[in-house]
Amino acid sequence: MIRVVFVATGIGLAYTKAFGLSDEDKEAMLREKYPDIIKQTSANRKPMADFFANMKKDIDSSKNNGGNEISATESDNQRKFEELLRGGKTKVNKRQGPNVGLEHTIQPVAKPDVIKIKGRKERNREKKKAASENEAEGGAKNGSGSSWFW
Repeated sequence: MIRVVFVATGIGLAYTKAFGLSDEDKEAMLREKYPDIIKQTSANRKPMADFFANMKKDIDSSKNNGGNEISATESDNQRKFEELLRGGKTKVNKRQGPNVGLEHTIQPVAKPDVIKIKGRKERNREKKKAASENEAEGGAKNGSGSSWFW
């Protein structure tokens, strides 16, 4: 089984190496088809790199200071990072149900009485008892003598 997987992988790699596009050709094709996305990506690359470099610098400085001081840039970067985690939203609006805040007024529901469920043996005894009472009263209701069908 493992040999089959290795053989199939090897065949796939050989095919793409022989007939596939090189990385330069793929990059040229992407630049030709999607120039606006390439420009936007390259424009966002430096600010993102600066953001993560500042985050790393803030983490390193807080470790060196014992974690007691929080600088202005650190709090600003922390705010940006929180926005990044929230998908660009500065505040998360939670949908709350109608009972939120009313926990102190809500009372538990009283426990209902337990209804005993009859077992199979008890049901069979009751059926036999009812059948014997029915026969003692004068037979089946329809007078046919068999009460199981009608």
